[in-house]
Amino acid sequence: NVERELTAVEVNAIRLEGKKLLDTAKAEANLLVARANTQADQIKAEAQLNGTKMLFDAVNITSQEQMTAFTYVRALAKRNDVDIDISYLHPNNILQTKIVN
Repeated sequence: NVERELTAVEVNAIRLEGKKLLDTAKAEANLLVARANTQADQIKAEAQLNGTKMLFDAVNITSQEQMTAFTYVRALAKRNDVDIDISYLHPNNILQTKIVN
């Protein structure tokens, strides 16, 4: 009877130790995934910032107004609830109207 109780205590201790190890491994895995996601988000943000800067330099966007307009249009294009089609017309490609006297 005493041996059974001692065995039950040992079994319970082993189970608790196993649960503790499993819980610790799950917590460490979750922490690792969270750190990896944070690092990936940081890399993506830096890449987007560098890419945007390279784009601005390539197309000679220098004013804050132009940069803000581009950022706004890009934000609109990323939204799922907005259907947007953007094209660019050079001033030379636009038909100008004149007032007739």
